[in-house]
Amino acid sequence: MKYLRGIVSWCLCYLMTATVMASGLDAHDVMNRVSEAFRKAGGIEATFALQMGTASQPVKGSICLLGDKFVLDAAGVKTWFDGRTQWSYLLSTEEVNVSLPTPEELQTLHPFAWLSLFQKGYKMHLERESAKAYYIVLSSMTPHQVLQRIWIEIDKQTYYPLSVRIQQVGDSQDGILSIKIIDLKTQQAYSDSFFVFDSKKYPDAEIIDLR
Repeated sequence: MKYLRGIVSWCLCYLMTATVMASGLDAHDVMNRVSEAFRKAGGIEATFALQMGTASQPVKGSICLLGDKFVLDAAGVKTWFDGRTQWSYLLSTEEVNVSLPTPEELQTLHPFAWLSLFQKGYKMHLERESAKAYYIVLSSMTPHQVLQRIWIEIDKQTYYPLSVRIQQVGDSQDGILSIKIIDLKTQQAYSDSFFVFDSKKYPDAEIIDLR
């Protein structure tokens, strides 16, 4: 579950008055373009690899998302979120936990949660850029935020993330979660029911209602 708690999920670091690089863009410019790219992308399907620190082996996962809704499958847990209710199915125990997550809880689960973080409560700067990517660092403005620092590598042509590293409260360097985007497809068509747990497909699952 630490993989999931660490995800998103997707932004942090020193405020350096948005350093202007060779492209002429600063961190806010880049992040605004990232948000706009996601807004126009419609339904998204992404596959990724997760790694905790440097000692563990990467774990593959996938996410389908549309606005605030998503279906996440990673580390033996499949999660559906329809914008209000969350269902988390644990493959090992065949249990489904049903809950109404808080925005803070969603941040630790959603791989692209960092898309909204830069708008308030976080400082950022454009650390550097290469011929192909921007490298942005975001830092929490308070020591109590779950997500304390996030490093994001952003494709210059598409403005989609290439990789993300996330440091939570109390994490050492070995506890930093790395997310590498393997593939990302846009304009995917999803119905509202796609983001809702279908008990008919999991007849043996034990449903635990935590609402």
